[in-house]
Amino acid sequence: MPVKSQCWNAYHYSKNDPAAAERGFHRFEKEYCGCVDKIRAGKDLKDSEYGSLLVNMFDFFIRNAIHKNSTGREGIEAYKLRWGMFLQDMVLQRTAKVTPENVQSHIVRYWGLWIASAPQGRIFITSDHPSVWTCINDGHPGLHLLSLPLTPTHMAIAFDKRFLYVTGEPMSQDDCATFLDSQLHNAYLAAYSSTPLDAANLDLVKKRFHDKEDPNDETDMRGWRMSLASLPSQYHFSFMRLTPPLL
Repeated sequence: MPVKSQCWNAYHYSKNDPAAAERGFHRFEKEYCGCVDKIRAGKDLKDSEYGSLLVNMFDFFIRNAIHKNSTGREGIEAYKLRWGMFLQDMVLQRTAKVTPENVQSHIVRYWGLWIASAPQGRIFITSDHPSVWTCINDGHPGLHLLSLPLTPTHMAIAFDKRFLYVTGEPMSQDDCATFLDSQLHNAYLAAYSSTPLDAANLDLVKKRFHDKEDPNDETDMRGWRMSLASLPSQYHFSFMRLTPPLL
């Protein structure tokens, strides 16, 4: 399947001024590519680059085509509405006015980001909806964990430090299996691998897409309906633990 046929749609964001809509994304995409290049080269990211990578993890989810636009306006306007609701409701939780200063202060204080490496012999797959947003405890609904494959062997994992912390232990085979399943659950129409999948994983991919229901994510003038992935409360990653005082 040709690459140019994947993850695109004519005038998805704007038909009136598509160039202006795309210019708004270019700066973030350039910063993201710079971060991935450094990670591939085995170099450490600066604090500002970690921040840029986290913003892109938010943005890749918010701008994805899985969200039906029922606003009656162009896609770029629906995208802006989703960003506004995300910052107000999920980041600041209506405790402060949305300003660049308030958002930056909140993220610096409460969010962490870790670059994980795949275990020997394993790779990460990705999809047409690759930034997975996860709620790790139904008793505390909200966004607690994000994961985004960066390369076949590197994954960015962002976490709300009020709920989770990273131990620094290597990612396990079981962790990889969980992230594979969450990536397939999150996918819209397609999944991608840098190498051919073995029979077991290929069967898993086929089953997940066969069982997949139509997405229920939608933006209209009243709000944004979207779904978070969930993680059973009894599950734990080998490299991450709950933050007991707040759970």
